[in-house]
Parts: sequence; C-alpha cells; structure tokens
Amino acid sequence: MAYRDEKALWWPKPALGDICWTRFPEEVPFSGPGPKPRPCLICKISKAADSERYQVTVAYGTSQSVEAIYPGEFAIAKTDGKSFSVSHLKTTTKFDLRLTLALPYNSDFFSPPPWLPHAKNPKIGVLDLSDSSKVKIKFEQAKSEARWDWL
Repeated sequence: MAYRDEKALWWPKPALGDICWTRFPEEVPFSGPGPKPRPCLICKISKAADSERYQVTVAYGTSQSVEAIYPGEFAIAKTDGKSFSVSHLKTTTKFDLRLTLALPYNSDFFSPPPWLPHAKNPKIGVLDLSDSSKVKIKFEQAKSEARWDWL
C-alpha cells in the first residue's frame, strides 16, 4: 500500500461483517482516499505486528443501480426486515464482493457516518448472517460467484 499519512487517527479493531463508512478509492493503485464516502463491508482484518494499527479488506458498497445485481454482488434491502435494521443503512445498498481493497483503518479512509452524529467509530451496522436471514442466502450466493472464502 503506497498511501501513508502519519497524522491520521487509527480506529480500534473492527469485526468481520461490520458495515462501515469509507472513502473508497476510485483508482488502483490508490494514492489516497476516494472523493465520496460510501458504505463498505469489512471482509478481512490484519494487524501490523508492532502496533495497534489495522488494515482491512473491504467490499465496495453503493446505493446506485440496486435493481441490477450482477454475479458477485448482493443487496441489503428494506424488505429484508431485521437484516436491514441491523445494517443501519439508510437505503437499499448493494455490495460487490469482486471489488475489494485493503485499506488502512484510519480517519483518512473511514469516518463515522453523518446520520449517526454520536458514533465514536466508522461502524454503521452489521451484516446479518443468522440462519434465518434472507441476506445470508444472497451473501453466500455472491460469495460463491466472487470465488472467495473470506468472512
């Protein structure tokens, strides 16, 4: 990872399946955060051996074109009931498990979402993978299509 800002605030360790607010870079390799904040799904977490700093691999999230779900994508919709509630997303959002990046888990790339003004970290909500979850079925299908075994 080429980007490094020593002044950034490093967030405490997130959990796999957390949905966070990030400035996902638009170009790879990236030279810094992207211009627009958006939701992302934490898929993998690694820690530097000599510090309490974390790097997270995240899947891209968007609320655009959610009616068109392509292989490797899944959506969390208002019609998903409890799964939508625990995600704390504001609108139907799809995640692309084929579009992932490893990012530093710091304030340059992640921030609390604006609709949760008292949040102390970038976490919006969680991916509901309970056995009765409709989202779990959609997620498992996208995971299979994306051909990865994280989370």
